[in-house]
Amino acid sequence: RVSISNIVRQNFIKSDIGKPKAEVLTQRYGSAFGVNLSCISKYYNEETAEKVKLNVFDIVVGCVDNNKARAFISSELSKIDNNYNRPLYIDSGNELIGGQTFIQGMLKDSYCGPKLIEQHPEIANQDTNSERSCTANLANGTQRLTTNQTAAVFLFNVIDQYIHKVNIPYYEINWTTSNTVSKIFLDDWVKSKGNLAQA
Repeated sequence: RVSISNIVRQNFIKSDIGKPKAEVLTQRYGSAFGVNLSCISKYYNEETAEKVKLNVFDIVVGCVDNNKARAFISSELSKIDNNYNRPLYIDSGNELIGGQTFIQGMLKDSYCGPKLIEQHPEIANQDTNSERSCTANLANGTQRLTTNQTAAVFLFNVIDQYIHKVNIPYYEINWTTSNTVSKIFLDDWVKSKGNLAQA
């Protein structure tokens, strides 16, 4: 839920306080883009996955605050058999002054990039309880004020490219708040596999 501390470092206003973040952002960006958006404003886990099927979405944006949830979403999307029914999954994780934005799914022609849990297997075993909220990280100095804003800019840019049918030739962006950016390109991943990647 939106707390008063979110107003300073995230794009929320006072009237958003107490509302689920996902619902506020869904309404805001649905209006901005003129598209129908929906959200799951509950923890997405084994129980929720039984009720909410991800293959009905075109894009899934992971707005979760722990790696275990990121790994679970990636894994659930990987279970969808047909590549063309599998939504594009856009996810971002961050630390003190940097992080990565990851794109899983159909990216370029018939190529599929790697899955988040393949590229970052370490996230699958991370204990949810070991991770603090962004507010706690900001308070104890383990996350900078601009970190979430930088993550949001990269997420938003990928979504904007997808909606406007701009080719996205990379599947991972590693960034810092000082704007140091490196992209890992899909063609390089395909070459490293020696053939077309199967999702």
